[in-house]
Amino acid sequence: MKKTREEKLKTEKKKTSALYWKNMRPYYLMLLPGLILIIIFRFCPLYGMLVAFKDYDMFRGFSESPWVGLKWFRILFESRDFYNILRNTLVISFLDLIFTFFGSIVFAILINEIQGRRYKKLVQTVSYLPHFLSWVVVGGLVIQLLSSDSFLVRSVADMLNIAPKNILLEQQYFFPVIVVAEMWKSIGWGTILFLAAMSGISPELYEAARVDGAGKFKQIWYITLPGIKFIMVIQLLMRIGGIMNVGFEKVFVLQNSMILDVAEVFSTYNYKVGIGQWNMSFSSALSFFESLTNFILVFVFDRIAKLLGEEGLL
Repeated sequence: MKKTREEKLKTEKKKTSALYWKNMRPYYLMLLPGLILIIIFRFCPLYGMLVAFKDYDMFRGFSESPWVGLKWFRILFESRDFYNILRNTLVISFLDLIFTFFGSIVFAILINEIQGRRYKKLVQTVSYLPHFLSWVVVGGLVIQLLSSDSFLVRSVADMLNIAPKNILLEQQYFFPVIVVAEMWKSIGWGTILFLAAMSGISPELYEAARVDGAGKFKQIWYITLPGIKFIMVIQLLMRIGGIMNVGFEKVFVLQNSMILDVAEVFSTYNYKVGIGQWNMSFSSALSFFESLTNFILVFVFDRIAKLLGEEGLL
């Protein structure tokens, strides 16, 4: 009997599928260790989120601790510290997004416009170096630089004819200080992906623009920025997805008891409550709120990006 057309198509599909798995098997085997690590360290710990809904007692264990529902979430939202910490976290995150993220784009464009190849590599290397410094080191440098007896502070105070003071003990200076420190440490490293995307833009586009009389600004606006738009959108979505995670080290090393009203964020507060006071249930509820908020933000902005015709993450 002759095979029908559907049977032939099924046979061809099976052959194609078998050939695909035969060719791709080594690559999937290479991915397997990473996939196992992700499952162990990313997905398995999700079971621990149930601690946020229990009155966890280390002596009774996870399974024997009583279920309390939304008790810790009510305590969290009714706490007067919660909204203050939320404000500080959002302010630092948005300042970091504006000055560090968009600053990285501007800095990448400036580096891309450098003509000398050696000088360009030198600028790139020097701008990358602060990224490899620990926040403990950076925090120590900032504290020494802004203390009341530092040369910089005394010089500025003498110029203004005022008494020198410790900048990090003044609440109004904390946000600018931490943003400037973050820019110095991260802005160079943040240019890597943008520079890589710029290198893929055809030089013929710039040549055609110059022939048409377009200046540098117009070349950047109509060629460079559209050429890196995809990377910009993806990086922006990833930044938004971590907007509640300011970063523990950079805040913790610069905060002190005089400026806690503006220097306490979710990550440092979580550490003090979870480790310092051993209130694991309250700490888990706080972490659950952070993760859920980050997911909602990235989901919403991903949908907005797709409505605007851009590629998203999800």
